Amino acid sequence: MLYSYKNSGRAKLENLFYIQNKLLIAESGRLTDNISKNEYDRIFRRSIIEIYRKIGLSPPAKFFLPVTKRKPIVPYEGITSRLSVDCDGQTGSGEWQGAYRLIFDSEPVKEFRCGFDGKNIYYRFAISSAAVENISIIAGHMNADAAALYPSGMPRSADNIQDFPISTEVRWRKDIPLKTVIYRASGNEQWEPLTGNYDVGYSGKIIEFSLPFKYLGVRSRKKIYMKVTVNGKVMPAGGRIEITAPKLYSKQSIISNIDPASDNYGPGDYTINEDYEGYRGNTDLKKIDVDQQASEKIITLQFASIDNPGNAPLGFGNALVDIYIDINNKIGLGNTAMFPGRKAYVKPESAWEYAVVISGHEKVLYNSAMDKIGEPEISVSLLTNTINIFLEEDLIETSVENWQVAAIVMAADDDGKMLRVKEVPVSVVSAVPAVPIVPEKYGFNGRKFDSDTNIIDIIVPPGFRQKDILSKNRNGEAIEIPAIKKN
Repeated sequence: MLYSYKNSGRAKLENLFYIQNKLLIAESGRLTDNISKNEYDRIFRRSIIEIYRKIGLSPPAKFFLPVTKRKPIVPYEGITSRLSVDCDGQTGSGEWQGAYRLIFDSEPVKEFRCGFDGKNIYYRFAISSAAVENISIIAGHMNADAAALYPSGMPRSADNIQDFPISTEVRWRKDIPLKTVIYRASGNEQWEPLTGNYDVGYSGKIIEFSLPFKYLGVRSRKKIYMKVTVNGKVMPAGGRIEITAPKLYSKQSIISNIDPASDNYGPGDYTINEDYEGYRGNTDLKKIDVDQQASEKIITLQFASIDNPGNAPLGFGNALVDIYIDINNKIGLGNTAMFPGRKAYVKPESAWEYAVVISGHEKVLYNSAMDKIGEPEISVSLLTNTINIFLEEDLIETSVENWQVAAIVMAADDDGKMLRVKEVPVSVVSAVPAVPIVPEKYGFNGRKFDSDTNIIDIIVPPGFRQKDILSKNRNGEAIEIPAIKKN
């Protein structure tokens, strides 16, 4: 890894000095007599992870685990069955039969239970003291897209380095007892809030809440690592909780369409800039699925690759995606114009009532007047190159059964703003090309006319070709993108 970086042409001298220093720190621990094996292990792992981050790579998950294998905490009772739980904070524990169970000798928490059904992990705390001000669950797994060494809010000292990749944190506070906030690691020891969760029960002696598997991002039958923090103190101190995820409920796509690979060249003749080449897959949309679970709508986008070179807060970079949603299939209702700069429309029979716009820096739901009306939740998987967009009923009420969707992709800069496709002068264009007042960055080249689109990739229904649609303007027609609908 270091040899490849040194000879990649992008290595910086200060980074190489930084790496050398970190390696010396790691080695010095091994050669020091007055340092314990566990402390050396934490310092070594931290040094290696910081080297990966310094050169812009995601640290492999194995470096978040102790070098020497450690056994997990042995529970008082292990998981024997799925749960059917109401998070109501009541003292009766019959519905928790079959759950994982730990008993603590010291206050303020005397018992911890957890278990699951096919959608959620459930947690229950029996507390013996009113002094419990806050509780957090820190959780992770080996396929996490981004991970942290430390729980959020804790000092970044060797003593606070945990022994698994922390990717998700659920926080409960006594002053807001009927709500938890779910956070996820976004890389480089940074955390971002995902959502508030009101599936919480509190009675003064019992605290119960859930964590939906979709926010954890774990796959069926994979191991989940966890610890608890109570008033900022990690429990258990001497090990980690381990459970295995169940077979998770699957969903059947209502709308689904596949796009040809490596067709992200707009109307067929756009070329990519050399300094953007490494991120070409970020604009190559391969598949879209639209599903519904109860009242929640889920749009899943799969790309050729997903990278986050600029550590964008939402977990991906260098792409801007619009999804235009028609909920009624009626001409004359909705908007056909796409957002400024796209230089395209949806077909009149697919006029949209809602639009989702996402980049590494924004996630916005608009109405047909192009007014912002909400923010969907999203999750990003660098492992499967997918982005999931979650739309709750309070954002869009109508069933997916009646939807049509049009998805388009543009190149974006490090701040998530659209990059125009650079004009290439040709004989039919004015002999004096426009000179921008300030230098402008471009991801792709090849626009020959002012009406040429800045769209790089689209997904279209069977029987349509992207290059034909995105070049309509060159024949004097409007670029109208057809939507896809129920399978």
